[in-house]
Amino acid sequence: MKRLIGFLLAFVVLCCTFSGTCAAMEQHAEERYLVKFKEPTDEQPFHVVNGQELETLLAQQSIVWYEPDDELPLEDPTESQLPVRSAVKGWALEMIHADSALQAGCIGQGVRIGVIDSGINPHNDLTDHLELGACYISDTGVSSDTSDNYGHGTKVAGLIAGHNAEFNVGAAPGATLIPLKCTDGKAVKVSAICRAIYGGVDDYNCDILNLSLGVSKNYEALQEAISYAQSRGVLIVAAVGNNGNAAVYYPAGFDGVLGVGTVDDAGLVYSKSNRNDTVFLTAPGVDVLTTHSSGGYTTASGTSFAVPLVTAAAADLMSADHTLSADTISDLLQRGVADAGEPGWDAAYGYGIVDIESSLLMLRELQNEPDKPANPFTDVAADEACFDAVLWAYRHDPQITAGTGVTTFSPNSGATRAQAVTFLWRAAGCPTPATRMNPFVDVPEGTYYTEAVLWAVEHGITAGSSENTFSPDRICTRAEIVTFLYRFADSPDVGKQDNPFIDVPDGKYYTGPVLWAAAHGIAAGTTGNSFAPKDACTRGQTVTFLYRIFAI
Repeated sequence: MKRLIGFLLAFVVLCCTFSGTCAAMEQHAEERYLVKFKEPTDEQPFHVVNGQELETLLAQQSIVWYEPDDELPLEDPTESQLPVRSAVKGWALEMIHADSALQAGCIGQGVRIGVIDSGINPHNDLTDHLELGACYISDTGVSSDTSDNYGHGTKVAGLIAGHNAEFNVGAAPGATLIPLKCTDGKAVKVSAICRAIYGGVDDYNCDILNLSLGVSKNYEALQEAISYAQSRGVLIVAAVGNNGNAAVYYPAGFDGVLGVGTVDDAGLVYSKSNRNDTVFLTAPGVDVLTTHSSGGYTTASGTSFAVPLVTAAAADLMSADHTLSADTISDLLQRGVADAGEPGWDAAYGYGIVDIESSLLMLRELQNEPDKPANPFTDVAADEACFDAVLWAYRHDPQITAGTGVTTFSPNSGATRAQAVTFLWRAAGCPTPATRMNPFVDVPEGTYYTEAVLWAVEHGITAGSSENTFSPDRICTRAEIVTFLYRFADSPDVGKQDNPFIDVPDGKYYTGPVLWAAAHGIAAGTTGNSFAPKDACTRGQTVTFLYRIFAI
């Protein structure tokens, strides 16, 4: 296993002098911290150390960041007082039109879903699609004990993939469930959640990670783990919390994560569902019928139980078209919602209540009109020069870019160095770098562009802005973009040809690339005799250059 063993680093701590009592020293030694090394000796994204070890590392200035490995309380799994047979059987699935997926024959088959939770107990409704998973609670290693002693994870699993002739409680009964256990009770450590995320991606090849939980602080280790999963194309679905206020919970608060709130059988937002800008959409989650950890069925309430229905909806879309990217699925879910609350997005409902039938119809429109794909971007008109390129980048698998927002592409904004190499990397099929050696202090592990930067440097596309910096947020010039593309094409010999551009003198690093790009119709000048090599290269221009190389 690539990332599952070795998160706890053993240190030989040299002489340290501590004041205070033995009890204070023992407490200090028991404190837990997550740390990231500047020069790691292994491939682990973080390590767990105690307070004494942290002091030594800080004195040695050998870590990038550190933060407490807090043990955070989780809410008790809420059960309705209603007898199961008194519950409105199937109302949750009816509200989101889950039967449309069954009729279409796309019920999550072939989709692997990691359930990061308290484990999953064997159940007649789940065993056909339940695979062996792992438990990440211990620092010393990973075990295969994914039994659910708390009951939460089995309830979540039933809403994803439960299936029974009488009690059809899951919206994606064909999906494969992988239990990724991170808690055994009312509390969970940040390190355990992170380990489960890496394990779900690297060792179980999950397409979706379901996190029916959240923590109230923005932890660096958790953000890096989520970014890592997203960089591998994994869709993350998470709960927005059950405080009934505007508190932000993570990972729902991270960019690109589908934060889910809860509605009742009348379509009204649950009183305890948090309301803030992390709510992407809502789903049924009040007195919903699901599987019980001891067998049989129960009902449960909370955002935890709305999340799996959104996960299931995403799995249904994936099974309808396995080439869809996580960003495209997010967009289809968003455009297919049943609007509720205020028109458009609002902090209570997000974009609305998930609707599987409508999202599947949106997908069919894209599949039936491949040459005229739907344009989600209000700032890219059909008569703009970059229109075809933008839609190509949006529809490409893997998706080259989803835009700067749900309905915006920002075609006239400058493309950053991170964006430029990432666009090129994705257009090339997201090749894996041969080495993990990262010379750049400003390219942290787990960002959306980390793999792209390492690949680009490895292939001589860019050497960075200095020996140890990449400057990922710096806007690229037109000269830089065509040079990246020229090097990607193995720097072909341009031979002797006329140079029409008065602002591209001989001998510049970009002279050959500009002439090559112009000769092959990749990049034209800004006027008849000028190329404007030092002008910022816009996002629209960047994807257009790529489109002319890869698609035309």
